[in-house]
Amino acid sequence: MPFHAAGFEILESIPDALLITDSGGTIAYANAQFAALFGYSSAEVVGSPLQRLMPERFRSLHQTHVDSYSRDPHVRPMGDCTGFYALRKNGTEFPVEIYLSPINAGERLFVMAAVRDVTHRQQLEEQLRMSRDELDQRVKARTAELEETARQLQIEMGEHARSEERLRQLLAELSHVARLSMIGEMSSGLGHELNQPLAAINNYAQGCIRRLQAGNADNGALVEALQRISREAARASDILIRFRRFAKKEQLDREWVNMGPLIVDAVQLSEVDATKHGVELDLRLNGTLPQLYIDPLQIQQVTVNLIRNAIEASADGQGRKEVAVHVARDHDQVKVAVIDGGHGLLAETVEQLFGPFFTTKPHGLGMGLSLSKRIVQAHGGSLSAQPNEGRGMTFFFMLPVVDVSADEA
Repeated sequence: MPFHAAGFEILESIPDALLITDSGGTIAYANAQFAALFGYSSAEVVGSPLQRLMPERFRSLHQTHVDSYSRDPHVRPMGDCTGFYALRKNGTEFPVEIYLSPINAGERLFVMAAVRDVTHRQQLEEQLRMSRDELDQRVKARTAELEETARQLQIEMGEHARSEERLRQLLAELSHVARLSMIGEMSSGLGHELNQPLAAINNYAQGCIRRLQAGNADNGALVEALQRISREAARASDILIRFRRFAKKEQLDREWVNMGPLIVDAVQLSEVDATKHGVELDLRLNGTLPQLYIDPLQIQQVTVNLIRNAIEASADGQGRKEVAVHVARDHDQVKVAVIDGGHGLLAETVEQLFGPFFTTKPHGLGMGLSLSKRIVQAHGGSLSAQPNEGRGMTFFFMLPVVDVSADEA
C-alpha cells in the first residue's frame, strides 16, 4: 500500500534523502533529495523492494534487519552507522549513514529512513590519517634537528651571551612541535567525541519531525528540543576551540596563573583520548592553590602529556581503567601528580624515562617526557616518577611558589 504524504510537505524540504517503506521493506515514498542522491525518480522506486538500492552483498541479510526492526520499532541509527553502502541508478556505490524512525498509520507500520552520503567525510578522515602519519615523520625529523641544536646551544652558552634567549625560543618551538604531535595522535578520538553531540542533534531533530508528522506538536516541546540542539552544537564547538587553543604557537611567556582552572582545562582536553580508550578521569584539587608565575600553555602541555601517557598505560592494564590527577600545595611548592593503573615499569627503566628519544610505545617519538622535564626545569621545578604500591605508576612535577620581584631580579 503506498504511503500518502499529504500534509507532510515538510519532508520535501529536509536536506537528507528520505525513504518510507512498509513493514516488509517495500518502498512507499521517496522525497526530492532521494532523487538527487540516488538518480531515481520517486515514481521509479515506489513499490520496489528496498534491496534494489543496495549492493548485492548486503541484500541477503536485509530481511533479517527488517524483521528485527518490525519487532521493536524505535528511533535509532541502523547498526553503528558504519560500513553501509548504497547503490545509485547508474550502478555506482557510495557510503551512507542511515537513521530509522517508525511511523504508525492506523494499524499499519511504516518506517522512515533518513539516508546521508558520507563519502566526503570518509575522504576527510583518510586525508586526516595520511596527514597524521606525515606529521609524525616530520615531527620526528624536526625534533631530532631541534634537540641537536639545543645541545649545541648549551655548549656555547658560556661563550655567547644571547644563547640563553635562543634556548628559550627553541624550547618554545619544541613545545609547539610536541603539541602538534599530540594533536595528531589525539585526532583519531576527536571524530568519536564529536559524533556524540552530532548524533544527539540528529535525534532531537528527528523527534521534532515525528511530532510535526503526528500533528500533536506543541510549541513548548519544540522549543525545548531546539534548545537541546543548540546546547549540543555549543558542546561540539567547545571541543574544537580547546584543540585549536592547544595547538596555537606561542613564545615562553610567564604570567600569574591560578593552577586550578589550568589543570581543569588540561583534563578536559584529555577527555577525547580517555573516551577513546575507555578510561575514566578523576580530578582532585586539594585545598586552596596559590597562583604561580609560569607559562600556562607549556605547563598545561606537560600535564596533558602525563595524562595521555597514563591513559594509554591504564587502557592496557587490568581491572578498573582509571587515571587520577591530584593537585595540592606541598610547603613552598605545588605538586601535580598523575596516577595510572597500568602494568608499571622496571626500576632500571624508570631511570631512562626522561632521556631523549627513549620510549616504551611501538610508534612513540620518545620526546614527550624529555621535553616535559626541560619545561618544568625551566620553571625552576622538577619532574619525577615512581611505581605505585599496587600497580601502575605515578608521575608528578613540582613547581615553586615564587616571589615575582625575586624572579624578575
